[in-house]
Amino acid sequence: MHGARHLSGVREDIENYLPLDDPGSFRIHPWAPRPGAVLLNTAFREMRAQMARPAASRLKFVSDVLVPLAGISPQTATHEGIWIRSGSAACSMAETRFLAALHQIRKLSDMGQKKLSSYHDEAGNPVLFRKSNGESTAINLAPIALGEDAVIPAGTVLGLGDNMNGQQTGEYTGSGFTLATFAVPQVLEITPIRVSAWAYDNPADRAVFGLPRSRVDAIREDCGRTPEGFIEHTALDDYADASQRIAELCGDPNA
Repeated sequence: MHGARHLSGVREDIENYLPLDDPGSFRIHPWAPRPGAVLLNTAFREMRAQMARPAASRLKFVSDVLVPLAGISPQTATHEGIWIRSGSAACSMAETRFLAALHQIRKLSDMGQKKLSSYHDEAGNPVLFRKSNGESTAINLAPIALGEDAVIPAGTVLGLGDNMNGQQTGEYTGSGFTLATFAVPQVLEITPIRVSAWAYDNPADRAVFGLPRSRVDAIREDCGRTPEGFIEHTALDDYADASQRIAELCGDPNA
């Protein structure tokens, strides 16, 4: 009986974090694909709610324990960051909107993103891809260190600090939207929000992030894709390619 009560409590805890329309079903939502990712994203949410910067030991626990538990491969950081509090929230529509952003860049037509930004380092490597529709959030295209021992994996949805827009290097004006490029500062001001589907290398893992049907239908109508091949056939490299395309259109000489 003790074990049964324990499992019931675990299910109740998970259901509190899953925005299910019907708690009796186990329909997958994009921001909670599996229990390990639920724990990781919950840790990010609780740290965002604190006024103080998270302790280094807590960041290390998230990096060393919760990230692997979520099924994400260990990574070596290529850039340095610092945790800041931002107003960006965890959006269940992030995958939908990032996918629409890719389509907008490919077609150069307005898909609801009034501004799309690409952030590059001194070597011209894309580091961040930022959308504007809904929450103004970014996906990191490279792992970012927070302190000496914690690494935020590539493919995490991030809020960005004010210093991230300090050095604009190019701009392109389309029909109803703008593309911009920025040089990343030496230390990136970021707020980890949640892992996205593109934190996973395996297409099968990305597929687990499935989108609710109504949102898939809206995206399929706009982008001409079938729901079966939408998320899993899009990889983080596609966002790196889109970042390079933005840099070309903006005439950024450093990218």
